Amino acid sequence: MINPFDIYGNTPQTIVFSVIAGAATVGLHSWLLARLVVLLGDRGPRQDGRIALSPLRAAGPIGLFAVAITQIGWIRPMQIDPARLRGGRAMVPVLLLASLALLALVAWGLWQLRPVLVQNFPGATPAYVTITTITTFAYTVFWYSLFNLLPLPPFLMGHWFQSRLQRVATPVAVAALAALLYLTITYRGWFGGVERWFFS
Repeated sequence: MINPFDIYGNTPQTIVFSVIAGAATVGLHSWLLARLVVLLGDRGPRQDGRIALSPLRAAGPIGLFAVAITQIGWIRPMQIDPARLRGGRAMVPVLLLASLALLALVAWGLWQLRPVLVQNFPGATPAYVTITTITTFAYTVFWYSLFNLLPLPPFLMGHWFQSRLQRVATPVAVAALAALLYLTITYRGWFGGVERWFFS
């Protein structure tokens, strides 16, 4: 994985793995969200071409670059019509959260498969490439999902939060970002436990 704070410590190999993991993360997340929306009755994402695993359709250049370099990125806002959804407007945040949960579940499942994959690969090089790809993908999904819970655009929940509570969106988002930065600084105390649970 790329360490954005150690430019000279990064190698072409780590950059390649991070780019692959970042592209897979945004592509899969956009596809999952689009599938959920269509499943509940809104065919808009299908008409917009979002039923695809293409990272270029899923995210803009800045979002792709951000997730590849820092593991923190976002997808393009998806047009969702609450009037067409079964369950109405109340289902929108449920769909957004469900898409992140499914993405994390895929990453966690692949993480758990690593020992099985290592034992069944015939050579050391294919095993190394596969395990490193899965590891990078899992860590990228972890941080990507965590930041997309923030009520702060351009992250996933930020767009919904801003559209629903415009008057209080900015101060709440700033407070949430400040809290997240504090938790990041005290990583070993809080994030360390969450990370250990996710990757156990």
